Amino acid sequence: WIRPAILGAQPSGRAGCASATVGDMCLFIGGADRSPRAFDEVWILKMAPDSPDGVSGDWRWVRKSTTVRGGETLPARTGATATAVGRKVYVFGGQEPSQGTCFNDVVVLDCDSWEWSRLEISGPSPPPRNSHVACAVNGGRLLVVYGGANPEIGPMSDVYLLDLE
Repeated sequence: WIRPAILGAQPSGRAGCASATVGDMCLFIGGADRSPRAFDEVWILKMAPDSPDGVSGDWRWVRKSTTVRGGETLPARTGATATAVGRKVYVFGGQEPSQGTCFNDVVVLDCDSWEWSRLEISGPSPPPRNSHVACAVNGGRLLVVYGGANPEIGPMSDVYLLDLE
């Protein structure tokens, strides 16, 4: 393990944030503190751009300002997943911990415009959940979600596929 030197103001301590990698950026989305208060922030850990080994050089924290298409607000959440496909990050599910509300929406962050949009889904969606896992397969065409939990159902062992095309 190496602990790199990191420049810039850093995010406050949190658990349950979603993460994804796009290019030389590690994105950290949401999460919650111990109170529990969920966050709606996007933080980027920029990798050292000119480092031959990826370790030496200056790493930097950046809090990214984002907008929401249509002026909607997106709820703060913890326990969601973030899956990168190209320059878009698909965030699924999560929970607002102070009220226990779980989500089953898919929101998409475009890492070129830094704009969020809600993915319109046709047909039934999986039950709301948090603490699940997700990945993209088939060249980024399919989002695979497994497991998780919600207060009404408890732990789940189901698998859902979402066609992103």
